[in-house]
Amino acid sequence: MIKGKEFEVSKEEFERAKANAKDKTRTSFYMTAEDCRKHFSDSVLYGYGLYDCQIREENGKYICSYWTGSSCD
Repeated sequence: MIKGKEFEVSKEEFERAKANAKDKTRTSFYMTAEDCRKHFSDSVLYGYGLYDCQIREENGKYICSYWTGSSCD
């Protein structure tokens, strides 16, 4: 597994992720599939694999962190 470079997303993406969560008391939430398709290429989504893609609020910004597989086998 390879930790991807974190990036900023919109408040709307954070709110969609939070709305889909069962536990709203968490501090980070899984990005929706629709939003994942906006930010990640097909090679990541269907080849290497996208893992633990979550959004959190940090200092008034919304940050996405994620992992990918190390090979696309």
